[in-house]
Amino acid sequence: MEQGGYPAESYRYIHTDLTPESAENMIAAHPDMTVVDVREEKAFCSGHILSAVNYPWSSGIFNEKYTELSADAHILIVSETGDGLSHAAAQFLDTQGFTSVYDMGETDLWKGSSAICCPGGLKEVILILQMAVSVYSENTDSLGDADADNRIGLYEAICILKKISG
Repeated sequence: MEQGGYPAESYRYIHTDLTPESAENMIAAHPDMTVVDVREEKAFCSGHILSAVNYPWSSGIFNEKYTELSADAHILIVSETGDGLSHAAAQFLDTQGFTSVYDMGETDLWKGSSAICCPGGLKEVILILQMAVSVYSENTDSLGDADADNRIGLYEAICILKKISG
């Protein structure tokens, strides 16, 4: 028998929707929480929650890798606002018997710690740090907040360092 579109045996495992602020508090309260970003790699690499893993939903990688997750662990599924991917992935985990699933489909509103992918790896990070050390002063009026959110993120900092180093 089904209840609310879910098989009766999984009905008690319905996930919880979270705002970005609630998700940040949940991560702080549960440092062992697994954050799964279901966006495609390009979107993930442009900026993601610190320590998130990337299991893209649309390309089927999520379905291949979800078994690596513990069914009893706290799991936060994230994607972009309005794309519905985090909800679909969280709903899928509900039907698989996962017991502590949270859905935050608003990565674009995330204000907590974030990271980007660095395709150049450690060598590029070292180069950027060397550039930062060699920069003594600069008129910063032309540099700064690329997306006008009144914050300088890691990606923007890297772009600034590249710009001022020539």
